[in-house]
Amino acid sequence: MRQAWPRSPPGCCSSASRSTPHLDATSITTTEMAIRGSLKILMAVLALVGITGMYLRQVKQAGVLGLVGYVLISTGYLLIMNTAFVAAYVLPPSRAPAVGTSTTSSPRPPTALPSATSGC
Repeated sequence: MRQAWPRSPPGCCSSASRSTPHLDATSITTTEMAIRGSLKILMAVLALVGITGMYLRQVKQAGVLGLVGYVLISTGYLLIMNTAFVAAYVLPPSRAPAVGTSTTSSPRPPTALPSATSGC
């Protein structure tokens, strides 16, 4: 008979099972998203520097296959960096309310259109 793995205590792995928040109109302007975006950019830059250093140290042994791998992984980190930059610095100002506008304003009531027969 197989023995099952012991169950982990509650809260033991809560940080690993937590998902990242979605980028939507309400969460994009929060401080948490700005910090996450900045840290993602830092991670991508440091990864690119590290991978470039490893590739340049072994460029003769890596050959063409190493170059292809380096280009693919560098492209992936550049895409991560660009997406994080847009999410952290470009989208929040575009979602911020304009100066002098209220975020809790109610929609305007529909205005009546003048009828074609009025004024005759």
